[in-house]
Amino acid sequence: MKKRKHGMNDSGVMNASIVGPPIEIKFGIVPNKKPTARDGHSMNVDDNGRIFLFGGDRHHMPFNDLYMLHLP
Repeated sequence: MKKRKHGMNDSGVMNASIVGPPIEIKFGIVPNKKPTARDGHSMNVDDNGRIFLFGGDRHHMPFNDLYMLHLP
């Protein structure tokens, strides 16, 4: 059986069932979510009082994520 991608018909063309203007989607923005404990991460504080936290690992489980937190 041939697998079909979501939103595609058998010939590989997008279905025209979606009508209206495109919707802006912000992926990965989760309010009030704290980063988990980790070792070996990278962090930077910018001039606007934002902390950027990337990566690290905890108990041999690597993280490939990015958090942006506002300093009060």
